[in-house]
Amino acid sequence: MRGAAHIEDKNLSREAAPIITMKQSICSNCGSNKHSSLQCFQKPRKRISQRGQKTLEYETFRDTVAIPYLDKRYGHVCSVKGCPITENLDVDHIRGRGSHPQLKFDVMNLRYLCRLHHSLKTDGKLPDYRLEAA
Repeated sequence: MRGAAHIEDKNLSREAAPIITMKQSICSNCGSNKHSSLQCFQKPRKRISQRGQKTLEYETFRDTVAIPYLDKRYGHVCSVKGCPITENLDVDHIRGRGSHPQLKFDVMNLRYLCRLHHSLKTDGKLPDYRLEAA
């Protein structure tokens, strides 16, 4: 009998306990009512800068030192002999930054190339003897 009373007490305690209901809320990120905005996979993320400090240093050098130097010294034209392109020019390192890191900030190691010639040079399809300052 004692066991039966014990079981009855358990049942009573279940019935007497308040029923806790979760308030259904709408996610402010995606509009779903199945999860909270804290658990949402579509919540806005903080943008992570894709450029590091070294890249920012080089871009500052290129924009403030290299481009004005190249414009004054050679003019704003592609360095390949006979190429008349003067728009969308890239600043190219004559000797690569990877193999010659000490020349990265040397203006004497820079020249303008149009996009076509720059991509050909990068792919190794443009021999160096064709590159001459205009």
